[in-house]
Amino acid sequence: NMALNSAVTLQRKLAAFNEENSATPVHIRVGLNAGNPVEHAGDLFGITVQIASRVCNYAQPDQILVTGIVRELCDDPAWFTEYRDAGRAELKGLPSAVQLYEIVWAPKQEQE
Repeated sequence: NMALNSAVTLQRKLAAFNEENSATPVHIRVGLNAGNPVEHAGDLFGITVQIASRVCNYAQPDQILVTGIVRELCDDPAWFTEYRDAGRAELKGLPSAVQLYEIVWAPKQEQE
């Protein structure tokens, strides 16, 4: 949940920054996955990290995409989030499509 809240906070702060700095906006994309990565020499590896990287690459600027496991782990109304089904994505190097959800982080009037 901490990663999800951090991603939402980051997108909101960048949106506010971009309003004030329209000549030099900053746009990021966020992809989140959950699992047990492999650690070696202070770095993280493994399929969990690969999926997170692929989800991030699949996301559009200003978008937060999460895998189904993240939604399951963080699907508590007390924690904040509205999810939008983003469909199944064929991600490079993975044998099957991955179900993705978009995190709705902007106020309703900004989403349209």
